[in-house]
This record gives sequence, structure tokens and C-alpha cells, in this order.
Amino acid sequence: MSRANYDFMPVSWRTLVKAAGVIVLALPAILRAQDSVAEKQESRIEIKRRGSQPPTEAPAEHFTGRVRIEPLFQENDPSHTSAAYVTFEPGAHSAWHTHPLGQILIVTAGMCWVQRWGDAIEELRPGDAVWIPPGQKHWHGASPTSAMTHIAIQGAVDGKNIDWMEKVTEEQYNMKPSTKTNAQSDAFSSLLTLDDIRTVAPALARYTKETLADLWKRPGLSAPP
Repeated sequence: MSRANYDFMPVSWRTLVKAAGVIVLALPAILRAQDSVAEKQESRIEIKRRGSQPPTEAPAEHFTGRVRIEPLFQENDPSHTSAAYVTFEPGAHSAWHTHPLGQILIVTAGMCWVQRWGDAIEELRPGDAVWIPPGQKHWHGASPTSAMTHIAIQGAVDGKNIDWMEKVTEEQYNMKPSTKTNAQSDAFSSLLTLDDIRTVAPALARYTKETLADLWKRPGLSAPP
């Protein structure tokens, strides 16, 4: 037989045991490294580009008129908060409903009508924001003559962020809006407190407190009264 047939040398049991011991000792470090990589992957920021999530038509069961919903972000631990752009064509509006953790609406275009049960309709314009407390029965939508878009932010409890009720009647929708100014209105307040924001979006409350507090320290700026 040629010499090549004798190049393989048998491995002793002692060598195998030593090799196995090295593997066993190294295994925890390998697993920790894998866990670290997985944690880093899970903790990466997630960006949702506008248009990457197709809009949907709001269900006629809970809305009057045509309403388009564009998701901004879905619920993520630990906040369980979601948000969306919601666009109402003229005359379109939601049914009466409540939110278990309340809701923040920020008007970005057009004129928004919002009404709390038992109060007059309030008008909101671009840049206005409204805080709707948990369990507060209300509806919101566009005026009869103007389309409207707002950002809706709400938290969920056990996967549920809204409780739908009956539709708004024509008589209710055709009520005249309140003539009070924002400063006089006792139905809603366009000035949100940190406690209001914290209820529906804790992370947003921390951002508001920490970031805006630093903003007003800049030269030439002063915090509003």
C-alpha cells in the first residue's frame, strides 16, 4: 500500500475529551453573543416611509361619507400606541365613540369638527390639537364645505383602542359650531398637559418634557405662560 494510506492517525479518547471540554466551556459565550446580536436587531429603530403603508377606506359601518386612513405606526411594546393620518372629505365624519386611554387629534389641513356628548360642536384648524379623555363619548370629522386631515394618536388596552357607538344623526351634525374661542371653550382644551399626553403615549410625554424644556433655554426664546 502507498504511504498515503497511512497519513491518517487515530485520535485518542483523551484528545476528544479535551476538545469536547473546550466546546462546552465556550458554548455559553457563543450563546451570549447570539443573544446580543438578536437584542441589537430587535432594538433597531424602525422607519415607516410615507406611502409604504397603503391607505384604507374607513368602514361605512362606523363613518358617514368617504374617509381615508393612512397608518403612521402600529402598536409596539411597551407603549401600545398607534397613530394614523385620517382624511375626511367634506361632510364626512365618524360615529360616536370612546377610547379606553383617550385620544389626541392634531389637525394638519382643513377644518375639523369635534363634539363631546352634550356640548356644542367645536372647530379646529391646522395646528390645533385636542385631547379627548378616556371614556369620553365624542365624534369628529370634516365640516360640510371643507375636507380635513388630522393625525389621530391613541393607546390600546388588551389590543383594543376604540369602542364604537351609534352614528351621528343629521340633526346632530347640522348643529351650529360653538362661537367661543379656544380660550373660552369649556368643552375641549387645545392645550395638552403632560399628564394628558402621558396617558395615551408615555414616550411622547417624555419627549415633550425633555426636548421642549431645552428648547426654551435657547437665546431669544422664552417659554409661553
